[in-house]
Amino acid sequence: MTFTYQSRNIAKSMATLALACAIPLQSNAAEPGSLDGVYAGLTLNGSKLDGDITNKTTSSKIGFDSNGMEAGIGFEAGLGRSFNDLYLGASYQYLDNGLGYADLNSSGSWSGKVEADKIWNASLIPGYYITRNLLAYGRFGIGQIEISTSSSSDSEDIDTMTYGLGMKYALTDMLSASFEYQRSSGDEVFGSNEWDVDSQSVLFGIQYRYCMMK
Repeated sequence: MTFTYQSRNIAKSMATLALACAIPLQSNAAEPGSLDGVYAGLTLNGSKLDGDITNKTTSSKIGFDSNGMEAGIGFEAGLGRSFNDLYLGASYQYLDNGLGYADLNSSGSWSGKVEADKIWNASLIPGYYITRNLLAYGRFGIGQIEISTSSSSDSEDIDTMTYGLGMKYALTDMLSASFEYQRSSGDEVFGSNEWDVDSQSVLFGIQYRYCMMK
């Protein structure tokens, strides 16, 4: 199963909504509910990658462990609405570069490095307002990790489940900042090999909200 077509449809829907809501807002002090609306922003992430590859024929397994955190960048677009102290949102997130790499523990024909080239997810974002401007939230979604190895020019897409915990603060009625721990994991069979991957990221983001939801 692949989520690629879902990614394209979600991106198109976000773009359509963004055009429909391209209404400029005045920059004032943040007020209750100032995280409501449509937003887009950039993220800086530190990520690492772990996992293993199992040969289904011989049952042999080779693991790969992260060489440490890598720094990268990403993009996020979404929308949300407050209901008194509660918040519910949806988001499309795309991370590229600096997503973690690991050394393969050499065994047989396997050697070199494994790297996560791209990660995307489409998620629900439930949250709770700790103060009028500070939101604690969770992330629950589906997505993909694009994996490649140094021994091959090919890459593979692995379907994942994504979840995370974070905080978002409304700096003004248009700008917000977020900090989040996020994890994406999944497994996929390619030929006679089953890949099991786990990516962990810490993300700092800045979002611009350009359409209020009344």
